[in-house]
Amino acid sequence: MHSIYTFSLLLIVISAALVIWHVVAWKQAKGDVTLCDLERQFAWRQCRRRVQASGMIGLIGLGLAGLWFAANRFQPLDTVVVTVCLVALAGFAVWVILLALADVVATRIHFRRMARQAAREQPYEKNGQPKDDHE
Repeated sequence: MHSIYTFSLLLIVISAALVIWHVVAWKQAKGDVTLCDLERQFAWRQCRRRVQASGMIGLIGLGLAGLWFAANRFQPLDTVVVTVCLVALAGFAVWVILLALADVVATRIHFRRMARQAAREQPYEKNGQPKDDHE
């Protein structure tokens, strides 16, 4: 019984730590004068996605603890209520996974764009010869 509460508390604590970490990272990016507007916008969108996913992890932990508490406190618990709660928690978990996938895709696209931009800005190799695009 206590293991469910411990797991739930662990999810909530990890969630809070991740939210704080992402907000601090955003504040650092926001104050970084070396970042262009595109980089800053990317950092804001990334922070938003990650804070939402981290918050959802905390809600999953809270939901698990609440469901376990209700199941042990109120006997018998209506199966419709339990089913709705479990479906909601599964939906939260799927949403976290979708946000993680979106973050991976967005990060990959962003860094490809940055690499292309860097390649356009530096068309020559270190020896001063033009790059051979056919290699």
